[in-house]
Amino acid sequence: MYNSTGVASYSVAPFAAESDEIYAVEGASWTAIWDQVVYIIGTQSAVLALSYPLRWWYQHFAKTRTGLGKLHLLKNKVLGDAYNPPVWPYAYFPIILAIANFFLSAVTVYFWVVKTYRQTVDTWMLNIEYTISTFFMLHYLVNMVKNEFSLGYVVNIDSGIDLWTIVPVLMQGSVINTWLSWSYIRVYCLYRYFKRLMAIGYNPFEMTDVTEQIISSGLKFLTMTIILSGTMFIFEVLGPIKGFEDQSISTGMGDISFFSMFYFMLTTISTVGYGDLSPVTMLGRCLTFICVLNGVVFFSVESGRVLELQRREDSGEGRYKPRRKHSRHVVICGGAVENSVVNILSSILEELTNPSVCGGEEFVPDVVLLGSRELSPALRTLIREHGTYKKAVYTLRGTAFEDADTERCRLKDAKMLFILPNMNTERSDKEDRYGILLASTVLKVHVNIPLRLVLLRPENRRLASYFNIPRTDCYALNEFKANMLAQSVRCPGTATLLLGLAHYPGDVDPQLIAINPWIKEFNSGACHQVHGALLQENYCNLPFSEVCQQVYLQTGALLVACQTSGRVMTNPGCACNIGKNTVVFLVAESMLQIISVIQA
Repeated sequence: MYNSTGVASYSVAPFAAESDEIYAVEGASWTAIWDQVVYIIGTQSAVLALSYPLRWWYQHFAKTRTGLGKLHLLKNKVLGDAYNPPVWPYAYFPIILAIANFFLSAVTVYFWVVKTYRQTVDTWMLNIEYTISTFFMLHYLVNMVKNEFSLGYVVNIDSGIDLWTIVPVLMQGSVINTWLSWSYIRVYCLYRYFKRLMAIGYNPFEMTDVTEQIISSGLKFLTMTIILSGTMFIFEVLGPIKGFEDQSISTGMGDISFFSMFYFMLTTISTVGYGDLSPVTMLGRCLTFICVLNGVVFFSVESGRVLELQRREDSGEGRYKPRRKHSRHVVICGGAVENSVVNILSSILEELTNPSVCGGEEFVPDVVLLGSRELSPALRTLIREHGTYKKAVYTLRGTAFEDADTERCRLKDAKMLFILPNMNTERSDKEDRYGILLASTVLKVHVNIPLRLVLLRPENRRLASYFNIPRTDCYALNEFKANMLAQSVRCPGTATLLLGLAHYPGDVDPQLIAINPWIKEFNSGACHQVHGALLQENYCNLPFSEVCQQVYLQTGALLVACQTSGRVMTNPGCACNIGKNTVVFLVAESMLQIISVIQA
């Protein structure tokens, strides 16, 4: 029924003091709903404000090897990160959380449906909802820690659903006495966590891809239906908002207003036509006839345009648009992209999109893969299913020989162009000549673009110099192999040392450290990586030895080598001065450690 203010109110009679089977709650009203929204927005704002200092604390203290560094190690061990799953025996922890969230979300939605029929809140039901909401709140905190208190998680849809379903339930029967809430949107978690379980690889019933897709589509349809039905239920139960009522005029068509005519035109143009409104005048019926024809043509043409744009995007015929206003991007082309060499591209994508290598998530660049052929299904699957690749990697069909394609990938604004060869080819010279021709063509148009040309045979570096490609921008893979072999013969253990510097060893069992204390120091040193960068201008024209001392005192990082004029020198001492374009190699834990001494 509606009260004197025009607001729907479904009151629940007070219960006797001797019975506590049911909490006495007020009816459903817009006042209670607005109070819920205010508390939800306030909680969201508080979490958003706290995320900044918490993330700063985590980045500067919890991720270091001193002080609270054990927290970061424990997080990676139990929860994993964007690149590594949890270690044994915690590998099942994400699966258990996903399954629990799936079933508890289903229970939450069921309780909400029950309350819509009873308009009451039973004591036992409220206690169960408190317990479930406590689990959701703990899971929310776990996800915050897993995502290192990032702003991206606080504002994403998972975080929003948690807050919009936890806060009203915890206030139900206390601060805000009403049986109506937003818990029905939790149905989205059924679809979300089913997809997450499938992505993890949890398939106890050995479902085929067809069965998985049928269940996924069914959950998606159920999610859409319940969310729309629940929202419509709230609107119709609460009635019109005071000051936002519709004023109607009685006509032969019925009680109409501009809003009702807008509703009628929308249903008519979309060719749905519910029939609850129907014009009675000849002019009105003629206009309806025109609207139906116009709707058929309009939706046919516009849907065709949308589908064409989607087809072009999927086939790589679109254009690159930065994710953020000041996003940086790099372009990768060459035989590796043309032939979809997964092992090469996956390695370089992992380095380019790794926040620990780039100095943080905000410094992760966009990566554009430019190739004239369609990507292989294996590479498409890798990009689609990897969380970071899906956001940061763009695939475009084209070639750097065409100006239109270089404009689509914004090559002139790229921070780096990588030309990678197909390592699986048997015709190394032909592959190298293609890469050299590609680099030469690009440099003729974009003279100042940073370039890295990777060749297969070292003999072809001389050919590249004939095309005015700087020797410092050319690298030969076979030369690396020969040098590694020579260094291993000259100094046994060199390959093992470099491999240890290039790969993160992971966490060590605390019990093993307790038995052998030296393992802790060894593991701490083994967690360092080699980073190549250009130093800031204040280090230019200084001897390598002096720069090494200054950088170590300022950051704790160790300079081990430098590259000048295409030649890599290990610890040259005073024999080499650092120039503006001299690439130095530093051993550091992450890019954050050396961010203050390198060029941006």
